[in-house]
Amino acid sequence: MVFEAGRIFELVGWPAVLLIAWLAGELAHRGLSVPRVCAYSLAGIVSSALNTVQADAQTTAALSFLANFALGLFLFELGHRINLRWLINNPWLLISGMAESLLTFFVVRGIALAMGQPDDIAMVLGALSVATSPAALVRVVNDLRCSGQVTERALHLCAINCLISVLLMKGAIGYWQLLASGSLVNALWNSAAILAVSVGCGILIGIPLPWLLRRLRADERGVTTVFALAVMLVTLLTQGVNVSPLLAALTLGVLIRRRKLLLTPAQRNFGVLGDLLTVFL
Repeated sequence: MVFEAGRIFELVGWPAVLLIAWLAGELAHRGLSVPRVCAYSLAGIVSSALNTVQADAQTTAALSFLANFALGLFLFELGHRINLRWLINNPWLLISGMAESLLTFFVVRGIALAMGQPDDIAMVLGALSVATSPAALVRVVNDLRCSGQVTERALHLCAINCLISVLLMKGAIGYWQLLASGSLVNALWNSAAILAVSVGCGILIGIPLPWLLRRLRADERGVTTVFALAVMLVTLLTQGVNVSPLLAALTLGVLIRRRKLLLTPAQRNFGVLGDLLTVFL
């Protein structure tokens, strides 16, 4: 049997990179006492710079789903830690988060325009710069067992940044459609419909989930499995209708907390699954 060397390297390349990233994270954490996710990020940057192989369409689609699923898990856990009543009682936290996000957007957009980028590309760069990495923050919080008011403020600000980043990105897409079609109504309707369907998908999965878990009285492993499957279902559903899986996962986490279904029985970081997907991200 004849094997194609290029195909073999393509198949084993990214699992080998994951293993190297995991080893780098363990060595960095034990030797330098730095969070593992820092080494994971550095390994990903180096591997992407050295990678010259173009993945096929099937591999790209699979990796895209894994990335959305992994981010969905962290956004679900982040959303579950959001206390809406605290934001209402402490409005300055919400105001400062919104001000920080908008300031970042306009500064990055202005820099991009000054460097000669088109207005639509500058808007996308500004929207992407607003988002704080929920995967890195949640992982560091869980690894270092952080707790207290500073930690909760950081998590809430991260959620605000991610939400505003999604809104700005959909606004940029609406701006593209406005330039293409010239219809303001169509542009606003499309952006609003995407946001509404994304939130609706999270609500659709989140409403029956608390009832199911209370009826089953699942243990720690069972709760972790159900939450992971719910996020996977939300990811597949939103990708199928071409809306935002990240906003849906964040909505699902917030709704689960509002339904008074605490995450404490579940494993932090979703156990081994969360550890593996953290390395993948």
